[in-house]
Amino acid sequence: MLTNKYLLKILDESDIEDLYKMNQEIFKEEIVYDKYYLKRFCRLNQGFILINNKLVIGYVIYGMTYCGENMQFTIISIGVSRAFRGRGYGKLLLQAVLDKFKTREIFLHVRVQNKIAQKLYKSLGFEIKSIIDDYYHQLNDDAYHMIKKPETMQKSHQLDIVNTDLSCS
Repeated sequence: MLTNKYLLKILDESDIEDLYKMNQEIFKEEIVYDKYYLKRFCRLNQGFILINNKLVIGYVIYGMTYCGENMQFTIISIGVSRAFRGRGYGKLLLQAVLDKFKTREIFLHVRVQNKIAQKLYKSLGFEIKSIIDDYYHQLNDDAYHMIKKPETMQKSHQLDIVNTDLSCS
């Protein structure tokens, strides 16, 4: 359950320390990013930080990444402090990105073993595009490469199906 005392803020350079600490706390047993890498997202305002009662409790960062030879818009990392999980904050962070970039295809990677995150992503319209073997090689895990189609593309695709004449001439 969300409380009324949260602030969803676009990342800026003043957030680097908080973002770094959150990433270290949330992913300390997985894959953490160095401060220099995270500073880039703050400098370019490519993400959101979530504050509850003056305490930073989560974040999401995004940007363009390569997949093979193609550039794609990707959610790089999303995390909520363990003490605040299960209250809708992850969905709030993800929805902020989806609302901001409604007309883009959005990609992300998720560990095959991370069923909770997969459930969240699927609830917001992401679909599994492929499996990438040993993507998280440090964790000995594969990844699902997931995609969310733009809303306009999904709607027009549905309309095409409805308006298609299936009669034989």
